[in-house]
Amino acid sequence: TFSLTTYVLSGNLIDNIGCMKVSSDGSKIVMCHYGSNRVYLYNFNNQTGVISNEKLLSSTFAGPYGCEFSANSQYVYIGYNNGANIHRYDVYNANPSTTRFTIASNLGLLYGQFQRIGNIIYIAQRGINFLHAITNADVGGTYNQNYLLTTNTINFGLNQVLYPNLSPPPIIMTN
Repeated sequence: TFSLTTYVLSGNLIDNIGCMKVSSDGSKIVMCHYGSNRVYLYNFNNQTGVISNEKLLSSTFAGPYGCEFSANSQYVYIGYNNGANIHRYDVYNANPSTTRFTIASNLGLLYGQFQRIGNIIYIAQRGINFLHAITNADVGGTYNQNYLLTTNTINFGLNQVLYPNLSPPPIIMTN
């Protein structure tokens, strides 16, 4: 089992900034730790709530923050603050960290929340009037800058969408 207090409630508070997402099939969880520059992937048993099999996806890129799974749950997309790179990982590979592929780089300042709606992953970037997007996320992803015009300037993040077919039990925490 996994202790959330180890990763979420300890250390420098800046280490706890970042996003956590559950794959649409309910089998994986990804967590971005902005301050410690780490991204972790876990198995998730959506019947028991047990989180297990921690894998470090990345520790070499600064400021991981936004993350989202493809609709088919094969890929996870991570946004980094180090010049705003977006990387893709194949989560079903035996060693997913070796599958890192850059789908976009040098995109500017802070990338906020990633949010998938249907087959499109929307990306918020602070200070502009557009959402960027990753289309074709199930087959490797295509980055689309200024994909959707917004009425207002974006500050931080996007609202969370709870997937109707995913109703996991409470997460099991141990000390």
